[in-house]
Amino acid sequence: PAPVAVHRGAYYGETFEKLLQSNPKHFITVVDNKTKLDLLAHKKISGFLEEKGNLIYQKTFNPSFSHIYIDDFVINSTCILCI
Repeated sequence: PAPVAVHRGAYYGETFEKLLQSNPKHFITVVDNKTKLDLLAHKKISGFLEEKGNLIYQKTFNPSFSHIYIDDFVINSTCILCI
């Protein structure tokens, strides 16, 4: 299968970072949404990881994301402000 795109500089949690380091051939690093969409359109990646809120925003306001399927697959869940 094609690799999964991850955003350069994004942190997906300690466990996932270990997975990235131990299986580099399964992932590709990208710098922007256009690159992710181009790679996906040309079947160079099987999908990409994205923060859910950003993906919902892109699907709502960016026509380039209209065909993207959102799978509710949690990689990491960190409470930024827990009250």
